[in-house]
Amino acid sequence: MMVALVHHSPDDDGRHETDAWVFVSSDPNHDFDFHTYAMDIILQYYITGDGRAATAGTPIPKVHIFTDGCAKQYKGKRNFHAVAKSLHRLDAILIHNFAVTSHFKGAHDGIGGLLKALLREAEKRGQRIHDTQAAADFLKAYAEAKEDGGGHFSTWSPYRIKRFHIKLLGHREIPRR
Repeated sequence: MMVALVHHSPDDDGRHETDAWVFVSSDPNHDFDFHTYAMDIILQYYITGDGRAATAGTPIPKVHIFTDGCAKQYKGKRNFHAVAKSLHRLDAILIHNFAVTSHFKGAHDGIGGLLKALLREAEKRGQRIHDTQAAADFLKAYAEAKEDGGGHFSTWSPYRIKRFHIKLLGHREIPRR
């Protein structure tokens, strides 16, 4: 499971919104290819997809990415090449910020832990979650129930999560280079 938080101001009007993206996959390799594929889905959503209101106020969207310093996922030549070619490839400028070891612990880690705990608790109560499809379906139902219940997933944080995007990535869906 990969969790990403996206902070944005729709239509550049000063309102702050946070969306959570959760990628559920049976692919055991959460490597550069996995993360790049997931990030491309997120970026396309906000640049040309349904979430384009978040970048409508700027001619060339600038995207700040904050990640840990995992060498396998982010600190290889392929990632630096992807960032350098982002304007040509995505029509956006990527700025990738790496955390020092044990930094950047925060809401994204907590959300991933919460969702895994919800899945474990559902199984303890007798719901069978036998594969990634069942896990994604359960998480989608949970997110939809929370959205219907008031529009935000928490009230205590200035970065309240407005929407959850749950995506199931098939084992062979991620292109490997």
